[in-house]
Amino acid sequence: MALSILMKIKMDILLSSTSQTSFCLQSPTNPSELLKGFTSRVTDMMNQNLTRPVSDNDIRKIVKAVKSDSAPGADGMTDKFFQHFWIITGVQQGHHWDRSITTLVRDEFEIICLNRMKGMVCQAKRKGIRPAWIGDTLWKKMCAYWATDAAKKKSETASNSRNSDRGGLGPFKHFAGQMSFLRIQQNMEAELGRPVSIGEVFLKTHTKADGTFSDLKAEQIAQAYEKKLDEKMSQVEQDVCVNGGDSSYIPELSPAEMNEIFLETTTLDMRGHEYGLGSLLPLYGNKKRKGGPGTSTSSAFAHLQQQLEASQRLIEEQAAANTRRDAETAAANARRDAETAARDAEHQSQINTLKMLLTYMQGKDPSFSEFMIAASASATTTPMP
Repeated sequence: MALSILMKIKMDILLSSTSQTSFCLQSPTNPSELLKGFTSRVTDMMNQNLTRPVSDNDIRKIVKAVKSDSAPGADGMTDKFFQHFWIITGVQQGHHWDRSITTLVRDEFEIICLNRMKGMVCQAKRKGIRPAWIGDTLWKKMCAYWATDAAKKKSETASNSRNSDRGGLGPFKHFAGQMSFLRIQQNMEAELGRPVSIGEVFLKTHTKADGTFSDLKAEQIAQAYEKKLDEKMSQVEQDVCVNGGDSSYIPELSPAEMNEIFLETTTLDMRGHEYGLGSLLPLYGNKKRKGGPGTSTSSAFAHLQQQLEASQRLIEEQAAANTRRDAETAAANARRDAETAARDAEHQSQINTLKMLLTYMQGKDPSFSEFMIAASASATTTPMP
């Protein structure tokens, strides 16, 4: 009985050690030999198609095929978002950014969407028809809210404010349409091939094709702005003459100087925002300014500097997270390797102990050697179940 138990223990250890050595530690020198006798089912053309680089069209097909109501990914974006805004987020559009600043990009994108969404919701409310991008349940709640006395009063107050005569100046209007002032400035700079001042954007968005203005207030600001530009140019000419310069060459005003003049000319609304800036307000405005010149260049630089600093912080945080993850992975691998080494050492120790025990018993009892030979022959000839 004791001998059979010892034999079983020895076989279990040998099989465990052999299987780990054969299937975990060793690799075949020629893997193709293992596939001899198997019928090939993957053609060369199929293999080339499977191993080719992923194209933009492949990504588009996958995005369109994913369920739109599936759970969002690690960045918080749902598949429905990428499907609906594929024309913007698609890889063929070239909109790429580092994953570490995805939060910053998303926040800026949501600000743009929020501003755009206001006009889209107002248009849907005015038509009274539910658009496809608003769910039926949400649309019913929105319609129920618009029907309340509080919502009607708020809408009437806003309408009266927009259509206010403003002391004879008329309602505020512009001709930018759905395009932001920032996009108009960018388009003008691309067309003219030079920096464009906010005064030029104001004239572009508040002047009709026949030269008339959108409203009386825009006309007053434009006239005051052009008057201050003329005064500034006259002062530049005088300075050139006084300093003995060439009067035939008068330097032009820089965009920063023109921005300062416009900010001095325009008025402030009840919230302290410069009139006529639109989406350019975060770049050139100064909400704390109660009078005097604005700080267009420094404000724009400060805004960009803040964005760069925020991006740098996110990149550093992501790098630190990657370092921590790499350290945790390395520690886990080290623990696993140590456990494997300890287990192998324990198995080897048990095998060595059994070998010593077998050697001892063979020396003490010659019949045990005959039993071992017979057992080994039986184990070799008996088929595996």
